[in-house]
Amino acid sequence: LSEGNFGASAIFLNERIDEGPVLAKKMYDVPINIPDVDYIYDPYIRADLLVEVLSRYKKMGTFQIEETKNPYEGETYFIIHPVLKHIAILSEVEPKRGKIKL
Repeated sequence: LSEGNFGASAIFLNERIDEGPVLAKKMYDVPINIPDVDYIYDPYIRADLLVEVLSRYKKMGTFQIEETKNPYEGETYFIIHPVLKHIAILSEVEPKRGKIKL
């Protein structure tokens, strides 16, 4: 949201939160007038990326690792509180693309 778009990542999870090898990352445009970002657009972009990763697996016979995270670098994120997510979406999306009903 801070860059004015949405993103999804496919990772193999390990025993730590938000860590593990990254299989793919993809950026998506901010939708105009999506009635519910949390229940329509967010699952859509996650499913879209998952289909790409699984299609690549079917073709190659193995999962391709795009990036390996160093557990001592970067941020570990937990699930954002729904109210904070709502505020972030409204503050970033509404001024740039038009009103989104949540």
